[in-house]
Amino acid sequence: MRIGSRAALAWTFEGILWASIGVQALAGIVAPLAGLAHQDDPPGTPGDMIRLTGEANRLVLPLTEAGIKAVYGNSAAIPSGDTAHVAGVYLTPTTTAQITLARTGIAEIIATVGTAILGSIILIGAFAILISIVRTIRRGDPFEPRNVTRLYALAFTLIGGWILVTAIHMVATAAVASSAVLAPLAWWSVDISLTPFFVGLSIMVIAVVFQQGVRLRADTEGLV
Repeated sequence: MRIGSRAALAWTFEGILWASIGVQALAGIVAPLAGLAHQDDPPGTPGDMIRLTGEANRLVLPLTEAGIKAVYGNSAAIPSGDTAHVAGVYLTPTTTAQITLARTGIAEIIATVGTAILGSIILIGAFAILISIVRTIRRGDPFEPRNVTRLYALAFTLIGGWILVTAIHMVATAAVASSAVLAPLAWWSVDISLTPFFVGLSIMVIAVVFQQGVRLRADTEGLV
């Protein structure tokens, strides 16, 4: 590949990464924060509440039998799109007999908005590391020693960030599901994606390959 073509390709990749940072900042940080909205309580409920208005901010939990009866009554039909107010909690049923918790406190905010923002910050950090690697490719020196360190940093950022976000999300979700209000209505349930973990492991393998490439280049230069 010619130097001009390689530089153009590197510029393109860097532009895509910067655009990804912008999109992630908007979708993963600004949007979740904007989704927090103060609203008045319904009649008969004292105090103010905070509702999560964006779909990405909602915490989905499976209903218990008592929760199904509380929302749907004794009817076997499961409506879609209705919202019930039960024991100070907003329950939005779906056709899969799950609920979306819209009434929020500290635990709910951490389990939804907090983990979403933390995950976005980690991902933006990963994009920043990738940009520094792409710039070395643009300069024609992808096997510089610092790229090995950057690749290991990228791998540990993804794996460590995944562990941190997952742990916080599990603890916060457990706190929400075990609350006195919600415990009779829903089960504790967490969906865990292993994709960041395996991507981090794959990048770690690439880092080992790069490390070998750096050593081979150093040995070759020593022979000249």
